[in-house]
Amino acid sequence: MKNIGEFYIKTIKYNLATNLSWLWYLPAMFIDFLLTYPVLRWSKRRKAGMAIDKDDGLILLLLLVTMGCWAVANYLVLPQHAHLLVPSIVVLTASQLVYMLS
Repeated sequence: MKNIGEFYIKTIKYNLATNLSWLWYLPAMFIDFLLTYPVLRWSKRRKAGMAIDKDDGLILLLLLVTMGCWAVANYLVLPQHAHLLVPSIVVLTASQLVYMLS
């Protein structure tokens, strides 16, 4: 193989789903972790009885940044379904914010 980069591009572009086989859940689980971490961190701080401070503002910012990145990724990868995916991400973000701020 002359160019390993070409091989990786072809593998990812055409055969990623079949190459992952039954391990497809690992990237899905990682994405789920990234999207739910801010709520988990917020919940742990509230359960510990910590006062709301600058760290909580950063947690809210993290939530907005991760959900924004997820919305942009969905829009770029599946533009034909963006009218369904992006509003659902907005609803998910809003529900997480309501949970966190109530």
